[in-house]
Amino acid sequence: MGRVVSLWSGPRNRSTALMYSVAQRADVEVVDEPLFGHYLALSGAARPSRQEVLSVQATDPWALLPLLQPRVGRDVFLKHMACHLRGWAPEVFAEHVHVLLVREPSAVVASYRNGGVEPTLEDLGCAWQAWWWAECRRRGWPVFVLDSDRLVVDPEAGLRALCTACGWAWEPGMMAWEPGPRKEDGVWAKYWYANVHASSGWKHGASLPPAPELTPAEQALVAECRPHHDVLKAHAMN
Repeated sequence: MGRVVSLWSGPRNRSTALMYSVAQRADVEVVDEPLFGHYLALSGAARPSRQEVLSVQATDPWALLPLLQPRVGRDVFLKHMACHLRGWAPEVFAEHVHVLLVREPSAVVASYRNGGVEPTLEDLGCAWQAWWWAECRRRGWPVFVLDSDRLVVDPEAGLRALCTACGWAWEPGMMAWEPGPRKEDGVWAKYWYANVHASSGWKHGASLPPAPELTPAEQALVAECRPHHDVLKAHAMN
């Protein structure tokens, strides 16, 4: 049986770009946020795509379990938001390789705001990621941190680190993809993926966007995230 790699993210655009990179591999199947519908049904969270997601995705955990299992003859890469861990027993993911994609919290706040969502601490994912990092380490499960800001600046180093963590040979083709939507995209893509759809791959030496201006409430939220983010970033493999 193949491996199952679960990517637990806060930043959605960068996790989508990473999913597109992995989708260039012939030996890996990618799945876009299979637990989103379950999370929406459980949490009641408001999202622009809420009704569309609930109309097409299963919300029953028993129906979702097959999506989380290994495939015969190939690996599978599951892209998740970190808050989608809510409601799941950790043991469900015991056989997975776990990758935590972290990003500067102020930029994640701005990304949600630009998508028309006023984020909470849970939405940003830092607290969930920090908890999952500790839980995986306690249980002896493979868990790695990938710094998405460093990934933007030096994408090849980050992608090579990901391949090493997942037991994959490096493939230069992971650096680029065809612009536009992909068949694996979730129905929420039209709300969140415009920047990735307009891109054609990673750029060597790209610069990070300037720090966003935040409201006092947003600054307080970033301050809540900061300790979690800083601990995770210190363990980044790239």
